[in-house]
Amino acid sequence: MAEDAGNRGLFCDLAGTLVKMDGTRQLPLGPDGKIVVELLPGVAEKLSPIRDHLIFVVTNQAGIARRSAALRLLQDWAARTHHRVGITFTLGVEPWGLPANCLAILKSAVADGVRFSVNIMAFDYYIKASKTGIEMGTAAIQALYGTHRQLGRLYPGVSRPRLWALEGITLLPGIDDYPKKTEVTSLSDTRKVAGFARAHRLPLVSIWAIQRDNGGCPGTIDSNSCSGIRQARWAFSHLIEGYAGW
Repeated sequence: MAEDAGNRGLFCDLAGTLVKMDGTRQLPLGPDGKIVVELLPGVAEKLSPIRDHLIFVVTNQAGIARRSAALRLLQDWAARTHHRVGITFTLGVEPWGLPANCLAILKSAVADGVRFSVNIMAFDYYIKASKTGIEMGTAAIQALYGTHRQLGRLYPGVSRPRLWALEGITLLPGIDDYPKKTEVTSLSDTRKVAGFARAHRLPLVSIWAIQRDNGGCPGTIDSNSCSGIRQARWAFSHLIEGYAGW
């Protein structure tokens, strides 16, 4: 995504412009006068020169505004220097769409002219319906529709197919962390979402995360190493093969 995939940072030539990312620190300049964007621990080591990922974690309103300004600067730099930059916001969602705090992130980005896509995380709802049980495939599709309507209001002149091309979805295989075990994404749920994605040409269907894609711990809540349901290894992955993302 940028011109240098070093071990500790990503370098972007933004003409020495400093953009504060939170209330206390600024993006530092490297010895060559380029902005150094520090990555989260463990991320930098996984970058490749072909497809690098820059991760920002900002939650307060002022920080969100500064991040949007920084992302616009990054995109402008990329356009001038013929680099390819893609920005995806991975956001929590409810069955009716993005909650206000997540929608505010997109509104800020639109205000600064940032071009982006959205990856919704369709699990861990913790809503009233969770107490009795949620049909997770249906809820995921409802969340996609809700987010689609919200994107339409942000981009009133954009066609529906182009809006769908901005949306992706991530599912959590099996039992999520709601304590009553009533939010369970099954293989049939995933098959339903994958069918919807094909019909609407969504570019991304993913799972959180691949190490959970096995049936090694039936009944376990939100394990980091298995789905908590009975399944063959890689069963979820095989259902969403072909969705590589943007």
